Amino acid sequence: MNYADEKAAISLKGTDAKQPLKESLFVREFECEANNEGYWSYECMVLQMEDWLDVLRVLYLEYEVLLLFDHSCGHNRQRKDG
Repeated sequence: MNYADEKAAISLKGTDAKQPLKESLFVREFECEANNEGYWSYECMVLQMEDWLDVLRVLYLEYEVLLLFDHSCGHNRQRKDG
């Protein structure tokens, strides 16, 4: 299975192929700033959201998932077909 946003996945993970889960997707900790792991970006947000949806769709088959959030740095970024 591959990420829908291939460019974001390749930018962050080096591949668009999804890997087996090894940690919680609902909590992400990292060392902020350029000299560490960088900053939370559109790419981080969209890949984590795709992973959340995969997990939620398996756990709660009978529900429709709706995620509401405001991520201001993502407002100026969208897919070509979006």
